[in-house]
Amino acid sequence: MDLVSLLKKDHRKVEQALQSLIEESNGTIDKAKLMEICQELQQHMRAEEELLYPQMLKKMKKSEEGRSLTEDAMHEHGEAKDILIKLLGEQDKLSAEECKALCQQLLQDLQHHVQEEEEQMFPKMEEAFSQDELERITQEIQTLKREHKGEF
Repeated sequence: MDLVSLLKKDHRKVEQALQSLIEESNGTIDKAKLMEICQELQQHMRAEEELLYPQMLKKMKKSEEGRSLTEDAMHEHGEAKDILIKLLGEQDKLSAEECKALCQQLLQDLQHHVQEEEEQMFPKMEEAFSQDELERITQEIQTLKREHKGEF
């Protein structure tokens, strides 16, 4: 699987799972499902932050737009992590409605982030990296995800 397909697959998986969690919440939130979504999202963000974004910044050092897109993506990850921390850290203190509202905010933020990545960042990435580099990053991401599966 190529890098863009791998990342898009992760995007769809998390978006669909989060949407399903929100739709199925009838006064309660499935905590096990929420934890699974958070783990999946954290794993994806970790791969991007540790493997993709640093290499993007190196490749894009002469492209202000490319650097800006990468820096924005990193900032958006921070915002998503803040929501995840609140969801998981205060889960027992939050009402079902508060939890649902945070999940909805997370979904909105993720959809915005995903749109920017897929429409703006990924094309720049494909231009900047050779096919060999893209394949190497794909393998590194797959390895990292296997080694840290289920961690949060």
